[in-house]
Amino acid sequence: MDLRFIKDLEDYQYILKHKKSAFSSVFKNKIIKFSKKFDKAEYYESELIAFPFFEDYYYAIIKDLIKNNIKSVIDIGCQVGLQSELFVRTHIHYTGIDYSTVRFFNDDCTNVNFKFDNFMNVDIKDKVCIASMSIGYFSDEIHSDKDYIKKLSECKRLYIISRPEFIEKLKLSMNLVDRLYNVSLDIEKDKDLSISDGYVYVFEKNNF
Repeated sequence: MDLRFIKDLEDYQYILKHKKSAFSSVFKNKIIKFSKKFDKAEYYESELIAFPFFEDYYYAIIKDLIKNNIKSVIDIGCQVGLQSELFVRTHIHYTGIDYSTVRFFNDDCTNVNFKFDNFMNVDIKDKVCIASMSIGYFSDEIHSDKDYIKKLSECKRLYIISRPEFIEKLKLSMNLVDRLYNVSLDIEKDKDLSISDGYVYVFEKNNF
């Protein structure tokens, strides 16, 4: 697995100071080509190029995946899956789950899969999962925070960015094993704590 590629992007993002996305700068042409699949190509082009505002989280996660020799992940709430490019480049098998779009980035790559579904319907038992600002923000008439936490607790290992209140609830059901620092903590001095405190929390399944 090539950690150098991720480190270079992370360093580039730090230099840009979030005024511009390192990811969209490097892969701009590929993103523009992908945006042409949508009905409103120009709109999606501008939206997707500005999209990876949380890309720093994925750099931190991938570095930890490589460190722990983890070769396969499920990304819950992946949206169109631009971040799959990072996993393609580091040879980590990537499965994205989302039901807000039917078009996915890199869906023609051999180590990338996408599932158009609610993650509550997907088998994540004993899998390594990512939930990057996708869970813990909304409760609906069908599922509550308690339901989501029960489902997430099936994961073997979970990388999650969410509201501090949700993280505290999750600590009651899973083992907190690490808290990953990422460059956004140096770039964004004023964090909106109602969204995230800027850390990636790493949980593992309780074995009792």
